[in-house]
Amino acid sequence: MFIAGLWVVSVVGSWFNFVTLIYITFVLLHTIPVFYEKYEDQVDSFADKAMAEIKKQYAVLDGKVLSKIPRGPLKDKKRISQQRRRPYFTGFMVKAKRKVFLARVWSCLPL
Repeated sequence: MFIAGLWVVSVVGSWFNFVTLIYITFVLLHTIPVFYEKYEDQVDSFADKAMAEIKKQYAVLDGKVLSKIPRGPLKDKKRISQQRRRPYFTGFMVKAKRKVFLARVWSCLPL
């Protein structure tokens, strides 16, 4: 859900300038509450209808697609942490690779 939100923000951001988005957000944040207070009954009835339709569509999606996705058994946390444990010499190897990388970078720099 978070990734989908970031995608929507990136698409909308590609259409507008950043300052324009800030301005539109500012205007919406100050006008939407006023309109909601004025038309509260109509907005609430529309929101109830929309939520009922969304729940109905989700039930259809869950019945046709989501319930058919196989789920494996949950694993024990201890077993997972033991599998992810690295060998003892990994830290030494990382330090050695870092030294080699820095030596290559320094040798390429003009002095």
